[in-house]
Amino acid sequence: MSMFSLALVVSAGYLASLLLRIDGVPSQQVLVSAVLVFGVPVSGYPEQRVLENLVGIAVVILLGPLLWPPDPCRLLSGRLDVYRDRLDHLLKELGRRPGRAPLRQGAGQTEGLWQQPHDLGRDLERARQALRWSVTHRRSAAALDEVGHRIHLAERTAAPLHCLTAQLHTAGGLPAAGPSDAHASDANASAGHGPLLDAVRHALVRALDGADPAEPIARARAIGGQDGLARSGRHDSLLRGILLLVLDRLDDYREAHFTGQ
Repeated sequence: MSMFSLALVVSAGYLASLLLRIDGVPSQQVLVSAVLVFGVPVSGYPEQRVLENLVGIAVVILLGPLLWPPDPCRLLSGRLDVYRDRLDHLLKELGRRPGRAPLRQGAGQTEGLWQQPHDLGRDLERARQALRWSVTHRRSAAALDEVGHRIHLAERTAAPLHCLTAQLHTAGGLPAAGPSDAHASDANASAGHGPLLDAVRHALVRALDGADPAEPIARARAIGGQDGLARSGRHDSLLRGILLLVLDRLDDYREAHFTGQ
């Protein structure tokens, strides 16, 4: 091999190593392999090795998902974490701005959010069916059940939370100039439920994370009892009722999966 050919192989291998990075670091194995394959002075050897590598890549791409399917528990858990983080951010923003104008990003924050738990529930059932035929992930059934419990909690709380956020956005979007007494009452009711909303948010986020939500549930119950004694407006009662419904479903989840803990 001439110096020009060697330099060409090294340059091409270096460019390939930049494209096939591992954790942001150029893959030196690509460069070394290129030199070893194309540096051997045997006729037809480089072409044969390249062809073998292409066949190997094709086999991995086509048969890999069948022989080594991705772990459904890890995939579903990751998607549930994304939903939990989006929900946490949304409820946190609503708790910070009760009774004010809705956030400009409000529509973007909730876009597709309430459909995610139902999509997760559908994919959970598909994963359970596929797990029966999987040899590599058959032992993941217990972990999948644990993720499934949290997905069912997300499904059961999605509808009331959707209603809650819609009510808070409506109350926050009232005209700032010259509001009627009813509008002012709705805005004040939304503002008064900030502590209860924050407590429910903590309990729900903790439960969706797989931890025991007993402590934040108890704190939310205490705050809800105090609010119930102090407030009696119609809109206020609606918001409080939705939050207490979410707490009831959190209680059901905890009693079913954290009994005796």
